[in-house]
Amino acid sequence: MKKVIFCEGKHDSVFLEKLFPKIKIPASAVKIFDQKMFVQKMRTKPKGLMSNAETDEFRKFFKDDNPNEIYKYYKILVKSETGKSNAVRLFTEHLPDYVNKVEPVLMLDLDSPDVKKKRNLKKALDDLDNKIMKGLNKDIIKIEWEEPKENNLIYLIKGNLKSKKTQRQIGNPFYVILFVPSLEAVAEKITPSGNGSIKDKISKLVELPYIQNTFSLLF
Repeated sequence: MKKVIFCEGKHDSVFLEKLFPKIKIPASAVKIFDQKMFVQKMRTKPKGLMSNAETDEFRKFFKDDNPNEIYKYYKILVKSETGKSNAVRLFTEHLPDYVNKVEPVLMLDLDSPDVKKKRNLKKALDDLDNKIMKGLNKDIIKIEWEEPKENNLIYLIKGNLKSKKTQRQIGNPFYVILFVPSLEAVAEKITPSGNGSIKDKISKLVELPYIQNTFSLLF
């Protein structure tokens, strides 16, 4: 099943680029769409053209019988946004449509210290719940979250849209990945300050077996 991963910014896409080979996902199966670089590239173009080009990336990826040889082999689209709020908005507003085509994944920072992570996990899921349900009929559809899989660095939570009447699942499952407290802080934790760039630290982070094992559950 194809997956679209929505994340906050460039360090997230760097992390995923370095992680995928470690969990046996070839570069040829991954398309990374960096919003910041895309905006810079399209800055001189008309606004409508920029919007259409972005929509076109999704359309090409979603289409199973795409004649474009490159898109034909993509299994994962990484959508690197310019901030947390943009990633959350894009994920939540279109989730009902996405689950009928792919398995959507939202990768964020929990932005809370370890001692408060359980409380903030509930708050983060409640917030996502409210944003997703905003455009849906609450009398007909509900969200069910499965028990989080966790280690001391990240949470992986699986969610499903379900019919309240029949209890049947609507579309594919979706996933939320949360770094505690953030990807950058986790990388620093593994490799203390002063020992290389953030990219070097992320390279060491993806070597950890429990990071690889957690993300392998997605693919």
